[in-house]
Amino acid sequence: MDHLLGNIGWNKVGLDEIKGIKLPPSMELGLGGIGKEYAVDCVLQLVNQHYKRIPILVNFGGGHCLQSK
Repeated sequence: MDHLLGNIGWNKVGLDEIKGIKLPPSMELGLGGIGKEYAVDCVLQLVNQHYKRIPILVNFGGGHCLQSK
């Protein structure tokens, strides 16, 4: 696991004016969390359209939101 720590951290992501996002070799950028958070926000909006701000926990396996009254 220690050999993977060199590939963790937003500060290692660069921006190239021609190529765009630049990552170190063997580093990957995962965007799945963005999709989960968007889905959680959509569910919360849908619930709020049908019910007046009820307490709810929306959890999509890592993407979650807790709303109280």
